[in-house]
Amino acid sequence: HIGVPFMLSTMPRETQFGVFEMGMNHAGEITPLTKMVKPDIAIITTVGAVHMEFFDSVQKIADAKAEIFAGLGKGGIAVLNADNDYFDYLKGRAEHYNVAEVYSFGEDKNADACLENHTVKDGVAHVSADIMGKTITFTLNSIGKHIALNAMAVLLSVELAGLDVRKAARSLEGIAPLEGRGAKTKLDNGVTLIDESYNASPIAVKATIEAFSKVKADRHILCLGDMLELGGQSDALHQSLANPIVEQNMSLLYCCGPHMKALYDVLPADRRGAHYENSAEMAKEIKKMLKSGDAVLVKGSLGSKMKMVVEAIKA
Repeated sequence: HIGVPFMLSTMPRETQFGVFEMGMNHAGEITPLTKMVKPDIAIITTVGAVHMEFFDSVQKIADAKAEIFAGLGKGGIAVLNADNDYFDYLKGRAEHYNVAEVYSFGEDKNADACLENHTVKDGVAHVSADIMGKTITFTLNSIGKHIALNAMAVLLSVELAGLDVRKAARSLEGIAPLEGRGAKTKLDNGVTLIDESYNASPIAVKATIEAFSKVKADRHILCLGDMLELGGQSDALHQSLANPIVEQNMSLLYCCGPHMKALYDVLPADRRGAHYENSAEMAKEIKKMLKSGDAVLVKGSLGSKMKMVVEAIKA
């Protein structure tokens, strides 16, 4: 856990604002980090079935994320996802930690930062929002609605910090998706590649598939690697992707890893491309499966080594 202390130790003395990500996959990991940072505003973007290998329930994950409130000082603010099933529970945890104020974001009409409209045109998301009574419109180069919802949390925090929320929204317009985090590349062979190879969880893959369905293409090809750290629920959580794949009209699934086999086996036959033992085997074959006009999404947990597949498609 060197990220937070490294950022703190290298942050220039004159810094006025800092943004820190505190990640965890075990209980008790966020507490020492938040006590180092002592945040003024703490955001919990969502709670879902991730890292289930190390937790007995999703509620235990909510508890672990709520540890971030332990570092908030007097007057500290919590920003929570109003659309999440654990909103009320997290609000209660914030009160347990004596958090001064709790604000919300989401599509819920009562949220302090409400995503009112999200449309995709020509590969760009057009967003309209109400941020504490201010109407804000802007665009995003990442087309997924889940990214726009995260932007609600960001803009709400900017407003709560007393900064220029309209200027912040304009700044978001210039951000391009990073390699492994949604970078889009049009290849010489006419294939559009979406590189989401850095990480994966059930909630993230479902959101990414929905966004991918909005990419213009003759065929939508999924290349998925195992989602790791899901414990005894792993096969069932992989199989839960079958409905989104069909509902979002994905053309074919190419996948790798033992848990993705569970998904592959429950898909309709016409959606099955191929299953491979690992990403190295997929990388050997995948490029010949693609043709001009295709869009291909590559996603999996970092340990599934799906970057190898991205590199093979680009080669």
